[in-house]
Amino acid sequence: MEYTKGTIEVYTIVGEIVRFLHLVTEEDVEKKEFVDKMVKLLPLLYLKTTLVEVPEEAISAVQLEEVGGYITEGDYEDLRNNIIELLGSDDNFLSVSNQETEMSDTPVINTVSECLCDLFQSMSNFVGLCQSGESEAIAMGIAYFVSDFREYWGSILLSALGALHNIYLNNLNASADEEA
Repeated sequence: MEYTKGTIEVYTIVGEIVRFLHLVTEEDVEKKEFVDKMVKLLPLLYLKTTLVEVPEEAISAVQLEEVGGYITEGDYEDLRNNIIELLGSDDNFLSVSNQETEMSDTPVINTVSECLCDLFQSMSNFVGLCQSGESEAIAMGIAYFVSDFREYWGSILLSALGALHNIYLNNLNASADEEA
């Protein structure tokens, strides 16, 4: 499988998000900048991933648990802790579309940090597979990413995006109040 226009677009967006999330662990990023960037990039990633055409047999052949190892648990935790520190109390949100909430009367609290770290892990695996340059690894990376999107991180992205949208609106309102 070769890189198609859609795959290149997804790879480009993934690269931008991964670079930015690495930046969050290495430098001081302001909360407003972080939220602003995420509410712009995450919808693009969702849209572009839905448009990537991957043969169903390639997706069904992917063993999600066999792909990984491109980030360590320490990398995951460092990023998660930095996002928690950055967002503060805004990191927590009530999940509205979660299998756990469908089966219970008790609301489920999620965190933006964990959602983004789960997404970061999948994106890092995708990039790692594609960077090898081997056509078989690239094909597996694309199939893995689309399969993982369908089964796992697509809904996680949407949940995190809802929470980030609320933070974004609060930032806009706070800026408007300061100007008034």
